[in-house]
Amino acid sequence: MLKSNSKAIKGLSIAIIVISAISILASIACVAGSKLVMNLISNETVKNEIVDSINNYSYQDQYDDKYDYDDIYDPDEAIHEYNFQIDNPDEFEDIMHIILTFFNIMLIAGAVLSVYKIIAAAISIKAANGKASLGVASGLTIGTIVMSVLCASVITLILSIILLVYIQKEKQYVQFAAQNNVVANASPVNPTTESTANTQVENTEQTNETIQE
Repeated sequence: MLKSNSKAIKGLSIAIIVISAISILASIACVAGSKLVMNLISNETVKNEIVDSINNYSYQDQYDDKYDYDDIYDPDEAIHEYNFQIDNPDEFEDIMHIILTFFNIMLIAGAVLSVYKIIAAAISIKAANGKASLGVASGLTIGTIVMSVLCASVITLILSIILLVYIQKEKQYVQFAAQNNVVANASPVNPTTESTANTQVENTEQTNETIQE
């Protein structure tokens, strides 16, 4: 016999809301952190120190400790191609700004998609309470699955797929309830209990008829 899945829908929706809220907070923190890094790089002193550190770094000592070149070949020639030099600190600043800007755009987009997930999950909760259409909740949940794929959010993706399954089951239950005059979201009746109750009612009716006679 079909039964209501409203509790499962509510639980999964709440989990999606919590995870999406944490994702939004993490995105805000990362954007703030990247803004701080951009400000540091814009500082001439800090920028020059970073560039000097990169230019002065060499793999020479690492390779000398790890390998014994001896007379095989000149280590200077072998290491030369691995050394990275920055000639213009301003170009380094521009490149870092482009990278961090792209990073921030991705974070903001992820936060916006998380807001959509929260709205979709909230509507699923309303649908489980009978205050919204299960069809709308199903469509929004499919959207959540797509958003989770775009955000590479594995946990939300799995929860959304399971939620969609329960919403489909709830739609079947509501149709069954409408056809059989069963109150939606009510606990299923135990057949044994129902049979016992019917027998007691019949016995009571027979007793009343006997007394009347």
